[in-house]
Amino acid sequence: MLNSVAVKVLLSTAIASLMLLTMPGGARSTQTGAPALTGRWELEFTLRSTHHRLQFDAQASGEGTFWSQDSGARQFTPTKALWRLRGESPAIYFFGISGQVELPTIDGGRELAGLDFQAVSDLSIPVTSLTGSGQYPPPRDSDDTRGNEDPTFDFTGKRVNALIVQLLLPNSGERLRRGKEARIEWEVQTAVPLASQKVLISLDDGDNFIVIASSVDGDARSLVWAVPEDLPRTKKALFKVVATDQFGESAEGLSAQTFRIK
Repeated sequence: MLNSVAVKVLLSTAIASLMLLTMPGGARSTQTGAPALTGRWELEFTLRSTHHRLQFDAQASGEGTFWSQDSGARQFTPTKALWRLRGESPAIYFFGISGQVELPTIDGGRELAGLDFQAVSDLSIPVTSLTGSGQYPPPRDSDDTRGNEDPTFDFTGKRVNALIVQLLLPNSGERLRRGKEARIEWEVQTAVPLASQKVLISLDDGDNFIVIASSVDGDARSLVWAVPEDLPRTKKALFKVVATDQFGESAEGLSAQTFRIK
């Protein structure tokens, strides 16, 4: 006999397959403007009376990784995962997420097996939350065919993007000259595309900032700035870059040390 959660998994799979058949050309692509899971997610579920948190990093290619965030599991190794858009109805998108995962066991060890999530979201783009059902086939001998007895569960997922900005140039101790051009460089670590960036400068060691470029393209990682001739001289200048991704998350990077403007 299938339990109620297993029935939900089978039903969601059947419905998603039906939606794919009715969609012209199959599921939408993961390009800009299409529903995609690209980014970092936290998936939570209760399996065999134990609550689990799973980090899921999804790439635009449909590949990704699972990494257990349970207590004592930080030493575990991230493992390969996959995701895809399975279809849509007039009210929701259907996604499939699957892969191998290491989970801690009661005796302090670990076990590796597959996780299969049948996920849904509303039609909002970007997708920021998921719900659904899952199945966990634990390790078993090759002649064990008890697939219908595999543990099943409900789960929730939320996006938790990691966005980091680091200033590279000007270097510590560098001098900028008024009336000349200065090159500002930075790097960004992000799992999702940036929507906008802006560059600011402080002339008083970070107490106050003014914007020098308010609409830098999301793909840019450098800016050539014409230093105004009437800018006050200072020994305590700092640059700051603020990056905002397509989900509205923002992060900033600040010069490691002050520099001079002469």
